[in-house]
Amino acid sequence: MAITILQPKPAVPRSRSEDAGSGSDSEGGIDLDGDVSMDAGAARYADIDLVTPGELITDDAQWMRGHGTYVPVGTTNITSSVAGTVTKTNKLISVRPLRARYTPEIGDLVVGRVTEVQARRWRVDVASSQLAILQLSAINLPGGIQRKRTETDELQIRSFFAEGDLVVAEVQTLHGDGAAALHTRSLRYGKLRNGIFSASPA
Repeated sequence: MAITILQPKPAVPRSRSEDAGSGSDSEGGIDLDGDVSMDAGAARYADIDLVTPGELITDDAQWMRGHGTYVPVGTTNITSSVAGTVTKTNKLISVRPLRARYTPEIGDLVVGRVTEVQARRWRVDVASSQLAILQLSAINLPGGIQRKRTETDELQIRSFFAEGDLVVAEVQTLHGDGAAALHTRSLRYGKLRNGIFSASPA
């Protein structure tokens, strides 16, 4: 007996008018028995376009492809390359992945762990694709003293932050390769001393 495997097809989305007019719960979401309709909550998510890798997003040539998409050879179809939500900005279509590493932006408040002490700077893991950089000139000196950093400060760099320390900092600038430059020039930033750091999946 031969088995035929059919190619998967995306489900045909129902319009909101079909959802609203179907069944016995068109009377405000509650039927005569008093049960609450579960379809009413699902209508909230009807605007979110969730796609999987290889799924056709559009074949309309007016759209340009962005991150998370590709155009198969010989077609004008824009196809998803990752699982995520479709984002449309002007005439640009991109897919934002459901699960991705953190991308730093200027002004972000981050908690990171010092992984390496180098000359006049620290390398900090902020769960990004690259380690962030915290310069010696971008920290508050003990006692809040405002002065130029000296060779003595460079020699005592581990007295400020050492490997394994947790640091609260702000993203000051972004380098061309995407690495973040941090600073702790405020009393609310600096080393975290008490408690337990726990990372949870997004």
